[in-house]
Formats: sequence, structure tokens, C-alpha cells
Amino acid sequence: MVHIPEKIFVRLDDGLHDLIASGQHQWSYEDVSVYLQYSDDGLSVKVRSPKDSLHQVVLQWGYPVNNSATVSGDHWERTYGDVSFRSPLFERKMP
Repeated sequence: MVHIPEKIFVRLDDGLHDLIASGQHQWSYEDVSVYLQYSDDGLSVKVRSPKDSLHQVVLQWGYPVNNSATVSGDHWERTYGDVSFRSPLFERKMP
């Protein structure tokens, strides 16, 4: 089962905004609402943004990571000879 994220953000024309819990499985910022719903095969995300242009929804989970853990470092579409295992860099997207 997928856990509820610790934080939810939306990116609008004017930047990234932290949403606030406004009910069970519901978060909001001004008129933007994000609803999470469990199903048999995962977690559905439904977004309502009637006035603002929505560019991105970010779900953030916090899991403890072993300091000695390594992950595969690679490009998304293909390798360029730099495939390696290294410490996670959480500030960047990783495949």
C-alpha cells in the first residue's frame, strides 16, 4: 500500500506552492485542490484548478535512507558511458 505523502505542492504561473490539508485525503491552496484516493492497484491523484494554469503536482514522501546506500546513476533515455552506483542526490530527479 502506498502511504499518504508528507507534503504536496503545485506549480502555478507564479511559482511553487505548498498545499495544506483541508480534509481527509484532500489538500488545497487558494482554489486549487488535490484529492488522493486509494484503489486496488495504487493511489489516484485528482486535481482541480479552475482559475490558475497548473504546471506540476509534486508529491513528497519522507523515507529514511541508509547513509551507505547507493542507487544507479544514469540518464533517463539511454546510457552515455557514465552508468554507476552512487549516493542518492535527492535534489535532482533520478530514474
